[in-house]
Amino acid sequence: MPKLPTDAKERKGLPIVTGVWDYFPDCWGEIAKASLSGNSQHVPGTPLHWDRTKSKDDVDAAGRHLLERGTLDTDGIRHTAKAAWRILAVLQKEIEEERKRSDEPKTVKWVNVFLAQPSISDPTCVRYGYGTLYDDKETAFANVLPQPGYMGTFPIEIKR
Repeated sequence: MPKLPTDAKERKGLPIVTGVWDYFPDCWGEIAKASLSGNSQHVPGTPLHWDRTKSKDDVDAAGRHLLERGTLDTDGIRHTAKAAWRILAVLQKEIEEERKRSDEPKTVKWVNVFLAQPSISDPTCVRYGYGTLYDDKETAFANVLPQPGYMGTFPIEIKR
């Protein structure tokens, strides 16, 4: 499921149909034919679906199809449509990987935890411990249990 902005103004700033689909009305049918042909080639006899285990060389495959652009493949499908499908696959995987990296907390071995209030036993307010790093734009926070009795979300400095 695509992740589109939830802000109304941002959503209106994404002209998906008028800024993309409408620009290439003849292409979508050709890419759909390539998708169906690829399904028949890679997973014959199954309902149309993207079996990502079958081909891991989308960039090279796109390049091979681009070398033969303007011609039809042996199955009667345009090489350019197959290249377009492969490029869309590359872009989709890039976006998913980026989303996965941004959605998952980053586990770090050591974090410096700066407590909000000075501790009587440690006026420097620095604690060390294991934690999970959550990156919030310019500020990083960690949920940690640095020492017994100290648990919570604190600004951190990562030690690599």
